[in-house]
Amino acid sequence: PRRRMAKLTKLQLPSDSYGMHFKAYEWDSPHQQQRVQGLLDWIKKPNERQIQASPSLYLRGDPGNGKTSLLYCLAKDAIFSGQRVMYISHNQLIDQIKRSFNGEKDPLKHWLDKTDLLLFDEFCGVGGGANQTQWFKSTTADIVQKIYERWKSGQLSVVLTSNLTNQQLKTAIDYNKA
Repeated sequence: PRRRMAKLTKLQLPSDSYGMHFKAYEWDSPHQQQRVQGLLDWIKKPNERQIQASPSLYLRGDPGNGKTSLLYCLAKDAIFSGQRVMYISHNQLIDQIKRSFNGEKDPLKHWLDKTDLLLFDEFCGVGGGANQTQWFKSTTADIVQKIYERWKSGQLSVVLTSNLTNQQLKTAIDYNKA
């Protein structure tokens, strides 16, 4: 338990994650609960996995409907099930990339190594309204490609949250198939 608590601490979840767990979570619909349960089954039963694409979810909705809270619940369950978890927001990753311009190591080079479950919050920025410069779009395309390669090989499960509708998401990533 101490090692798993240390891993949970290392995730650096925000303070509002304290007390978040599935028994306290309010589901939007039975369908949402069923899809998340499928992911949890995959997380908790690694020896029973078939060779298939890792289950992944795209959670969208208005601000405040519980997407990030769901990520916190997933992070805790996955850590205590022995999974290697990364929680990061799109803005955090973009900031890390910008800092690398000052000579720091490339944050995308090995960022998904040793990660079984990626919890990617606020895709395209808080509210989906990030500054959509060409650099941002290009960098986001690189991020999506790296996620896709790991997911396609069955090495990564992804839960991505955003306020963007499906159509807005497609536009934001220039209809990138990945």
